[in-house]
Amino acid sequence: MKPTKTVKAKKISFKKKAQKEFSHIQFHGAKMLASGESSWYWVPLLLLLLVSAIALIHLAVSRFRSNPTFMAYKESNSQLMNFPCVLVYPELAFHESKKEQFISSITYPDGLNKTYIRAIIDQLAAFWSPDVIYKLRDLENIEELLKYNDLDVETAAKKLIFSCEEIVLREMREHAKVKKSEIENNQWNTPRSGISSGLVLAIDQSQKLNSIDLSYKWIVVQVGQRYVDTTLNGTALNPGYEQWIIYQEDRYYINDRAKDLGTTLRNCRMGDQPLKYFPYYRNSGLDFNRVTIVRIFIQAGLHKTFQRFSFFTYLDLSAQLGGIFNVFFGCSIFTLLGLIHVAWRISVNELIKYLKKLLKSDHKKNTPKNPKEKRP
Repeated sequence: MKPTKTVKAKKISFKKKAQKEFSHIQFHGAKMLASGESSWYWVPLLLLLLVSAIALIHLAVSRFRSNPTFMAYKESNSQLMNFPCVLVYPELAFHESKKEQFISSITYPDGLNKTYIRAIIDQLAAFWSPDVIYKLRDLENIEELLKYNDLDVETAAKKLIFSCEEIVLREMREHAKVKKSEIENNQWNTPRSGISSGLVLAIDQSQKLNSIDLSYKWIVVQVGQRYVDTTLNGTALNPGYEQWIIYQEDRYYINDRAKDLGTTLRNCRMGDQPLKYFPYYRNSGLDFNRVTIVRIFIQAGLHKTFQRFSFFTYLDLSAQLGGIFNVFFGCSIFTLLGLIHVAWRISVNELIKYLKKLLKSDHKKNTPKNPKEKRP
């Protein structure tokens, strides 16, 4: 019998494997990558195209996440609505009984006493109202006193003033002879609208400023937890004038994702969001011996409801990304997945070969040259 010849398997280099795999890939320039002659200038060209495609994808994704596009249409409807909450904001003034109670309840550091604090405590209102005259040294002493008693400015001010509810309850007890411990919270639903109906407030400002607890200077129409367009922060109460305030809201039926947008993107403000600060307003030239009349009403007619929805969704985003790859490489996303799969196969095969080679070399080191020798 003729002896059988052992045929050694030819070693295929990594470059040839890659060229063979690239020859089956269907995108622009893949066959050029498989050919060894022209691959050196096709590789940077295709890398440049890939970087451009990734940059466009990054711009599309970042634009979609930061500024999604919404469409809106209007729909006329008529429905029963709640009358808005009317808030009258006071000018801060401290009552004598509250001041005495506060001065008696705190402890004094060295250099400060009750007589001095009683004379300057009214200047504490300067932290809120620009109308209050103050001295910087006196404010620093007040801050030192509050810090010594572990109090902040807001807590100290609450101890020095009557709340609006306390004042209303006191008036109800004194004049109406009604014993109540809290004000009832009622809602007023009205189908009527227009200037002929609404709420009329007569705010008396005929008393002297030093004989009342609060002097009113702002009025605000506040809404509930609805999606409304708030354009005005407040209206100054000018004594001797009749002021008309119209209440109008724009209601939206929105997607939950639209709530996470910023105020500038929504072009409106949520009902539970705080408003901006009131503009500074001084009372130096006003006559307070008058009465301010305020009329608040709901605008007549049908209101148009806006419905907003996104017309650029995640499905459109994925379609756009697929189009970008198609324009640059003439292939679909599935072809790119095939490319990733090919790269994974090549890298895994090379890793297995490297591990086998490493184990083989380690085995040779541990095998003794003389068969009679024992292994360590």
